[in-house]
Amino acid sequence: MRDAPVPVLGVTPARGLSSKESFVPSNIASLRLQAFQRQNGRCFYCSVSMWLQPPSELVATPSTSAGLHRLRCTAEHLIARSDGGRNIADNIVAACACCNSTRHKKKRPPSPAAYRQQVARWVLCRAWHHAWVYDLGLVHQCGIGPA
Repeated sequence: MRDAPVPVLGVTPARGLSSKESFVPSNIASLRLQAFQRQNGRCFYCSVSMWLQPPSELVATPSTSAGLHRLRCTAEHLIARSDGGRNIADNIVAACACCNSTRHKKKRPPSPAAYRQQVARWVLCRAWHHAWVYDLGLVHQCGIGPA
């Protein structure tokens, strides 16, 4: 008797098959991976190096492990689903958990271009992420110009 496949984060059973038969990446997980690769593993908004799974993909020390969750790669909808945005490659970018959650804390989130400019200003002042993120060289130059 074969062992059942082990579920993986972001992976769902293939349509029409039982969970024991086959697993394929969910659409959003696939789009997140595509965006991550297209952006060379950097956040769309702040240009920080992100991790998909596990966080050891990044340089980490015991003092930094507590804040690593903020650098997790998430799928960010440029046009929110609630505003009619779809789960398609042109509407999904890779964003660190920090940028994604911070943008959506506002009642009316700013446009992606406006938010990118706002974040870029904070990054240039080393005021967006924890100091260790800058010290480890995980933030790359991000432009303040339009997206």
